[in-house]
Amino acid sequence: MRISILLVLVIFISSCKEERPNVERQYLENNWLLHKAADYSLISDSVQVPSTVHKELLPFIKHPFKGNNEDSLQWITEENWIYETVFTVDKATLAKEHITLNFEGIDTYASIELNSHEILETNNAFLNWQVDVKPYLEKENELYVTIKSPLEIEKQKAAANPYTLPEGNRVYTRKAQYQYGWDWGPKLNTMGIWKPIYLEAYDGFKIEDIYIKQNFIKDSTANLTAQIKLSDKRTELLHYKIKVNDSIYWEQDYQPKAKEDEFEIHFEIPQVQLWWPHNIGEPYLYDIEVLVSKEGKLIDSQKLKTGIRTIELVNEPDEHGTSFFFKVNDVPVYMKGANYIPQNSMQDLVTDNHYEKLLSDVKEANMNMLRVWGGGIYENDIFYEKCDKKGILIWQDFMFACAMYPGDARFRESVTNEITQQITRLRNHSSIALWCGNNETSEAWHNWGWQEGRSQAERDSIWEDYRSVFQIAMPKYVSELTKEPYWESSPEYGRGNSKYEFEGDAHDWRVWHDAYPFEHFEEHVPRFMSEFGFQSHPSYEAIRFINKDGTVNIQSKDYASHQKHARGNELIREYMERDFPVPTNDEDYVYISQLLQAYGM
Repeated sequence: MRISILLVLVIFISSCKEERPNVERQYLENNWLLHKAADYSLISDSVQVPSTVHKELLPFIKHPFKGNNEDSLQWITEENWIYETVFTVDKATLAKEHITLNFEGIDTYASIELNSHEILETNNAFLNWQVDVKPYLEKENELYVTIKSPLEIEKQKAAANPYTLPEGNRVYTRKAQYQYGWDWGPKLNTMGIWKPIYLEAYDGFKIEDIYIKQNFIKDSTANLTAQIKLSDKRTELLHYKIKVNDSIYWEQDYQPKAKEDEFEIHFEIPQVQLWWPHNIGEPYLYDIEVLVSKEGKLIDSQKLKTGIRTIELVNEPDEHGTSFFFKVNDVPVYMKGANYIPQNSMQDLVTDNHYEKLLSDVKEANMNMLRVWGGGIYENDIFYEKCDKKGILIWQDFMFACAMYPGDARFRESVTNEITQQITRLRNHSSIALWCGNNETSEAWHNWGWQEGRSQAERDSIWEDYRSVFQIAMPKYVSELTKEPYWESSPEYGRGNSKYEFEGDAHDWRVWHDAYPFEHFEEHVPRFMSEFGFQSHPSYEAIRFINKDGTVNIQSKDYASHQKHARGNELIREYMERDFPVPTNDEDYVYISQLLQAYGM
């Protein structure tokens, strides 16, 4: 009975067509089932994708953000889980020449079965997976996604490695590293279908990708190249057209001499309006559309929004050391901003409104740059779209943080796919200012004692694995696929090296971690401070939510479990005693801690 009801609902809800002349999309969003794999017990029959297992379990478990419930919920990651859905495909779609099933993100290890055919094994949460499913599709279809616990898989990978890598087994899995616990957040290692799934059907060919490459601007005219990639190699005569803000700027017939799937169109925009960070000028965006026709019939088209601007990282020797600042449209811009971490442990709870509120607050605070920190996620498209629109620049870390990573061939292949996919996905966004290889990995290897007790051969091997990714692969693909600059590791020098103040970017944690007085910031000013901070207690509302009795009691066991820094509370008091009166009641103490944080910042 459940299956027949499910069929009707899926037919009604998930048939979604993308507005392209030759390409149909059908999103599989609603009415999934979630089972615990061990006994196939049903957890929910109304799951919506995107989904994480932790979020689906919220009606049945103690909330992971309350009390010390986090500790008792680690079993969730130890289990395997099965997502199941039934969907229909109409005759017209089944008749299409090409039909693919697209998974924008699976977290992380999964076996996927369509109509009893195993079609895919996934092993990287940051990859988009695309499978030709035309041979397996029927009018009515069953899809199973079995998500496997990463823990045992990581143990097996660690055992196969000839040496132990720093920072635990998380390094073997390509997923958000903060889920394994950080000094600012809980250990909630989620699993699930964390991004959309859709069928895509088309005849002949389609436009696979468009990159608007900016060549130069001269006399207010922007010289651009549209790099167009088709879904397969073609030889026939095709007609290409480019529209800018709904006006035709270029059109031409083209017939390759041999089979080609890539084509470049050079065009110009006169009297160009430049894109600027919001505190400098208007973040103007152009609507650009590429259309492909054959024998007078429109075959496919794609639209995108992009701004015209230049971005330059000025990293040159000077009288102080080596500079580190950005020029936008040849104008030096003072960067004011913050590090950005994921907004929730359960990413499927983050809505479009959350993105709008947070990024509006960023703009209102007069920040003009965010650093997407390497222990989190490559954000959803909406994040970058809103940064484009609001004039907020993005320092984009690749998702590697505070660890040395394995260097076996399979891992490197997965990482190569990840970085090329993410660059290709994000490179049209005007907000992208920099690609950075990792967060603190080089600094940690050289200054955190990670080399101690290792043979020279082992050190050389681990460092060579680092070099192959961050010094060879990443700069290669960034330079080939985009025009934005690449920076190997943030920071270039840690606070233990005197160069940190005079070269590259700095993470200065002498204030906070090392308990230096706030005046340190006035006496030691680095070239670019890409990370610093100071902790306070959170809002009264957050503390009441955490405490089972609803009080603002910062001495409770419930609340204590949320302090992830070993000396956090001690450091807050130490600083407070220097600069402020120390209140005796908790509400005043919380408030003064926030004043203390504001003073430090």
